[in-house]
Amino acid sequence: MTATARTVSIFMTAAAVSALSTAFAQEPVRDEIVVTAQHKAERIQDVPISIAAVSGDELEELSITSPVDVLSLIPNVTAQLPTSGTGFPIFNIRGVTLLDFTDTNEASVATYVDGVYLGSPAIQNGQLFDIDRVEVLKGPQGTLWGRNSTGGLIQFLTRARRMSWKATSWRATASTIITRSEGAFPARSATACARLAGFVNGRDGWQKNTFPGGSRISGDIDTNVGARLTMEFDLADNLLFTASGHYGNYRGETEQRGFFGKGDPIDGSICSIERILASECIDYSTGHSDPNGDPARVAIDLPAAPVTNENYGAWGRFDWSLGDNITVTSITSADTVSKYQVLDADTSPAPQFELAFTVDHDQFSQELRVAGGGAKFDWLVGGYYYNDHRFFTVGFPQLGGYGSFADQDIETYAFLVRRLMR
Repeated sequence: MTATARTVSIFMTAAAVSALSTAFAQEPVRDEIVVTAQHKAERIQDVPISIAAVSGDELEELSITSPVDVLSLIPNVTAQLPTSGTGFPIFNIRGVTLLDFTDTNEASVATYVDGVYLGSPAIQNGQLFDIDRVEVLKGPQGTLWGRNSTGGLIQFLTRARRMSWKATSWRATASTIITRSEGAFPARSATACARLAGFVNGRDGWQKNTFPGGSRISGDIDTNVGARLTMEFDLADNLLFTASGHYGNYRGETEQRGFFGKGDPIDGSICSIERILASECIDYSTGHSDPNGDPARVAIDLPAAPVTNENYGAWGRFDWSLGDNITVTSITSADTVSKYQVLDADTSPAPQFELAFTVDHDQFSQELRVAGGGAKFDWLVGGYYYNDHRFFTVGFPQLGGYGSFADQDIETYAFLVRRLMR
């Protein structure tokens, strides 16, 4: 882990600090920000790297439910949805980012949820709910965090720790075109506790297809639902087991791009920018022109441009304290995502360039680490295994589905012996 940058950006209310808890089920430290940037619980001011943290309470206060909006709070970190809300988020830390939007890529800014690496960009949608905090580590983190984190990493930590079991709650937000409901239902006994959280999100269409027979395009989301069940068990005084499973289902229609031709309808010359923006020009190949220039009114030949994204997975974690400040941590996870998307690439009534994408991604990871500390320094020894299979296709429906595909198998091993910084 890089230790040269020591700038600390803090975005967390004092009231939210008491809700934070550690990855080792310790009692929270009042009036201090506790993070796990080095796989151990420590105050943010004691971590010798550039780190920022945002609390879940702040996200609720600001009604933030998107990774793009979360990262807008943090300096030198940005996010975007390059293919509208149906796409996956692209993260940028200090200018290091991914410039190819294919679902089979792995970004240079790694994404984690509760310590589990998310290998496919398509699997990142839909998990930002019931969040305890968000941690952002700036700069290369591969020494401690493994996969493809040359730009840094972003970790979403859910409310699954002992001190974050709130009373049963349900909240709903609404605006002109968006409604969202989110809730959490905790339960606990002397040796176990559980938390069930979920959300339902719906949105009305904002684009009208003016092509004869066209309908209202649903503005990315028809329905978006997600659920997560997390359970903790005290197997012994020094052994804690945590298990979590999640499911998400996203259905809607692909937001269509606006169309502007650039050819003069009389002599075929290239129009000026002013004439193009005034919708006075046509497409050379189809003769189509945008009749109004209004992005809310498009003309495409597709009756619908569906997009679906179904993802589910689970992880299990053991935290075992051996005394003398030594802990053993094991995290096992598996995730699956299936995505299908259709769009009208030529953005016109002509049946020319429709595209259909499919993504099938399965991943498995196993992490084992032993950490300890002495009077002068802390240490960490660990191993990591990661395997995934990705199948991606892009086809042309007007050509009977012909196109291209990618079939990838990735297997990674990593070992670590590290003296941790104080």
